[in-house]
Amino acid sequence: MVINLAGVLGFQIETMKLDNDLKSLVSILKEENPQMRKEAAKAIGQIGNQNCLKYLFSVLKDDSWGVRAVAVQSVGKIAEKKDKQSRAKIIDLLDDEDWAVRCAAIESLARISGPESIDLIAPAVMDTDPHVKETAFNVLKSINDTH
Repeated sequence: MVINLAGVLGFQIETMKLDNDLKSLVSILKEENPQMRKEAAKAIGQIGNQNCLKYLFSVLKDDSWGVRAVAVQSVGKIAEKKDKQSRAKIIDLLDDEDWAVRCAAIESLARISGPESIDLIAPAVMDTDPHVKETAFNVLKSINDTH
């Protein structure tokens, strides 16, 4: 009999999220497996309260680009508008080595800073990666269309 370990872990993480079991999810952020850390960061973001931010901040420098990308997305979802600490953490990731992290940082920064983020996002239109260019262009267009 073959057991799908990823499916079992995913179910456990989903159950922890539903139970708002932040302590257990935070402990998973320290696991060796990057997929587990990524899923825990996602679940913490879905819990969505301000107390979760400090735990997400702790994995914004993770070795895995997938964990960093999900963590910055989660910060962008739960940080309050104009949250200076979250804004500073996100800005640091605009120059991340991985394009997916840069894209997530652009979207998260726009979400919490709106038009104030234009000057920080605009240089990404000249990024060497086409995904980042497109994300920056779309985010700037969205900010312009809504403000």
